[in-house]
Amino acid sequence: MSSKHVMANKQWPHSPEALLRGRLVYNVKFYGDQEVQQAKGTEPIKEAVRKMKFHKQLRKAEGHKVTPKVELCINVDGISIQDPKTKIQQYKFPLHHISYCADDKSEKKLFTFIAKDGTTGKHHCFVLGSEKSAEEITLTIGQAFDLAYKRFLEKKETQMEKDKQLTDLQHQVKKLQEENMSLKKRVAELEAEKNNSSAFANSLTPNVTVPSSNGPAVGTRLEGLIFTDDFDPRPSQPPSHMSTTNGTQSNGDIYATVQPKLAPPPSSKSSHRTGPQSNLTPPQPNPFQPALPSVNFDEFGMTAFNPSEMADMEHGFKGGLVIGIEDFDLSSLDPLK
Repeated sequence: MSSKHVMANKQWPHSPEALLRGRLVYNVKFYGDQEVQQAKGTEPIKEAVRKMKFHKQLRKAEGHKVTPKVELCINVDGISIQDPKTKIQQYKFPLHHISYCADDKSEKKLFTFIAKDGTTGKHHCFVLGSEKSAEEITLTIGQAFDLAYKRFLEKKETQMEKDKQLTDLQHQVKKLQEENMSLKKRVAELEAEKNNSSAFANSLTPNVTVPSSNGPAVGTRLEGLIFTDDFDPRPSQPPSHMSTTNGTQSNGDIYATVQPKLAPPPSSKSSHRTGPQSNLTPPQPNPFQPALPSVNFDEFGMTAFNPSEMADMEHGFKGGLVIGIEDFDLSSLDPLK
């Protein structure tokens, strides 16, 4: 049965925060692990115990009498077994890979759990011992599994909502792209119509050539007119009725020297650019370029699940964790007996 069914009439041994924000560490004896063919049940445990007993006798014959001590660490992320001195992890399993756990009801010193190897997919039975905490450790594993499953459901719901938003955004982007292509096509059609209209108007305009004038139209032919070297058509003295103003004739003498008017200096506010000036307008945004909708990234740092990891977690949690309640004897593994 699942862990939550077993604990229907009991209380979990720890507060949820102890497993969610930290971890619980137990100093235990490690009797070993053995590959099993089934993921749940007491029969694979008994089979594993028989094999471990055989290996224990071999180790005893080789002079290995001391059972190694390890630290068993449990929290909502998984179970790990590490060396108490070096803190080097020897085994590590996420909780959705834990399928069965139980403790010896008669001796209350030994406990076991079955975990799946994430690389090979094979199941292994681990047997450990604790003088006073065997039952508590079994319940702690069940509580951690229950919290991990609830957290998985929350993240799954969040991920499904993100997937739905992403799908909606993709549909919106596709629709905008289609509208953009339609508008570009319409603009091309209008430009083609405009070019055709201009060509037609130019074909109706008559080609009139206007002669250019490079000189005066009157008095251009002076053939036969002889000038002597001392000929001066202007009188030597200006008539008395002609007055001068600022050194120039004021009565309209056609031979008077006309000084050109100087242009006023450029204003100090004018541009210092030497090239041609033009009224440049800032580039306008393309009205036919659709603005892509912005995607709100998760500010809490919860990244998307890997699809394969998501399927593995769902498969593991769907199988559930079974806490064994049947009595089975593991005392034969106790090295003191």
